[in-house]
Amino acid sequence: MDLETIVMFCILMENNGGIKDKAPGYIQEKYEAAKRSRPQDMLPLLDKNNQRKFQEWKKLWMYKEEK
Repeated sequence: MDLETIVMFCILMENNGGIKDKAPGYIQEKYEAAKRSRPQDMLPLLDKNNQRKFQEWKKLWMYKEEK
């Protein structure tokens, strides 16, 4: 699993009340999907607000990491 996929998984887990509101089955399902996915496959799992959050994170951090 690459870093972008991990970040998208984390965004899914923080949404709507955070991790405490996530059933174990939901967490497992999303984790398994993340393990099998490329970032472009995970992006549709995020709603528009969370896609925006991911893009903001990417602009902030990925550019800095590439230097």
